[in-house]
Amino acid sequence: MDPLSLYHPGFNTTPFNWLEFYIYVGEDTTRMLSVYFNDVSDTELMPKARIDHPAYIEGGAFLPDRWQKVMVPLADTGGSATTVIRINVKDESGTGQLAFWVDDIRLLGAVPASP
Repeated sequence: MDPLSLYHPGFNTTPFNWLEFYIYVGEDTTRMLSVYFNDVSDTELMPKARIDHPAYIEGGAFLPDRWQKVMVPLADTGGSATTVIRINVKDESGTGQLAFWVDDIRLLGAVPASP
């Protein structure tokens, strides 16, 4: 499966601390999905962040048939304090996976309050 790749003319991520979005994986919760950025030369920036990491995904793991919030610190990716042109979500299994849905993607500048 090709990655979900969202393009925007180059923008500096320095004012931002978090990438936030919602994901829906359907019934298959055994996903291996990562998020990463591309720089202005369209080169993938490392490291990629695994979306299913318990620290990033609401509830600590993918849950079936439920929209879940994902919050990834930019400091955990190659997209921190640099200029990027793409945000990507990619299957890392190497075998392809079923469809998934992503919504409400945004970059946040402030550290979110603890519940």
